[in-house]
Amino acid sequence: MSTTAVEVDLVNAALLGTDRRAVPLPEGADPADWLLEAAGRRRATTLVAAASTVVRPGPSAPASTLSLPSVAARDMLDEILLQASLPLLDLWLREALAAGVGLPPERWAPVLDRARRATGLNRARLGAALGPRGLWFARHNPAWSAVVRAAEVPAPDDALAAEPARAVVRTLAAGEQSVGGARTLGQQTAARLPLALYPELVEAGRDPTNAAARAGLAAAEEVLWVRWALASAFDPYRVPPERHPVRTVPTLPTRQERP
Repeated sequence: MSTTAVEVDLVNAALLGTDRRAVPLPEGADPADWLLEAAGRRRATTLVAAASTVVRPGPSAPASTLSLPSVAARDMLDEILLQASLPLLDLWLREALAAGVGLPPERWAPVLDRARRATGLNRARLGAALGPRGLWFARHNPAWSAVVRAAEVPAPDDALAAEPARAVVRTLAAGEQSVGGARTLGQQTAARLPLALYPELVEAGRDPTNAAARAGLAAAEEVLWVRWALASAFDPYRVPPERHPVRTVPTLPTRQERP
């Protein structure tokens, strides 16, 4: 008997009653109980068959194209995530890309969650640090869809060349902004300065002309110091210890130093 014929018999028995439409009962079985169980089995079979024809396996994960960061760089990332500092996280991503490495897979989810809750993180840079495999992972969570859309655009190359950078340092040293404006400009400038200009920035801050110059140069030095520490963590050969400038502002606290 065909599947369609069986279904018709079940429907007719349900509509007319088992006393008017016989069903193939096992010996001693109750007709109503058998009919309900048969209907349930048919429904389950139908659902499974429909699902097997509609659901298709998704695309496989692409190969990873980014190397993993060093242990020191991962430790600094953990400290930054504990501090919930988006500016520092953005700096971490910048220095990671400069060193040719990406986010470690075990940190994809927490970083994506932070990017979803705040707009201060450069999402294009995040996409570059995730790489094709990390973006493939992110697409599986609808909550990250807006982040993924923004992360799929090419990351900007926003580093300043040496001469324009020196001009910005001179502007900071002139102290012609308000204290708050100078501090913001200092932070933004230091995020883009070549690391090689660190000594010039420190020298410019030795004799500031006024409070605004002092605030702007100090803010720039703090950010550049963190960048220097990050660059060293990613690649000690890129920034050898003997080239580190003397700095009194403390670096990121270690786990042992945190209260």
